Amino acid sequence: MLKACEKSRIDKLSLAIRQFLLTNFVRSPNGKSLRLRIPIKILAASLDAMGDFPFKHPEQVRYDGPTLIIRGTKSHYVTDDVLPLIGLFFPRFVLRDIDSGHWVISAEPEAFRKGTGVVHK
Repeated sequence: MLKACEKSRIDKLSLAIRQFLLTNFVRSPNGKSLRLRIPIKILAASLDAMGDFPFKHPEQVRYDGPTLIIRGTKSHYVTDDVLPLIGLFFPRFVLRDIDSGHWVISAEPEAFRKGTGVVHK
C-alpha cells in the first residue's frame, strides 16, 4: 500500500511520466501483483557509475562529428555551467532546450520530435 506522501508525489507527475514509469513493471506469474522488470538492487548499486562520464581528457578522446544535445530546462542534469565542458568533448554540439523535466521524450514527445528535426510523414 502506498503511503499518503508517496501517493501525493506520484499524483503530481504528468500522465506521460506515470505511463513511462509503469513500463518498468510486469505482472507477477499469478497475475495478482506487479513487480519491477529491472533488477533494482543492481541498478541501485550502479547509479554512480551510470551518472558518470568516463572520459576525463578531451585532448585524448573527443567526437568531432555533429552532436545534438536535448535538455529539459526543468531538469538539473545538464546545467549551463557544464556546456563549456561539453563543448570540449563535442566541439560541434547543438543544444535544444525543451520546457520539460528530465524525461523529455516522455513528457513532451512532440517538442522532442521537433527538436530532433525528425519529420513523420
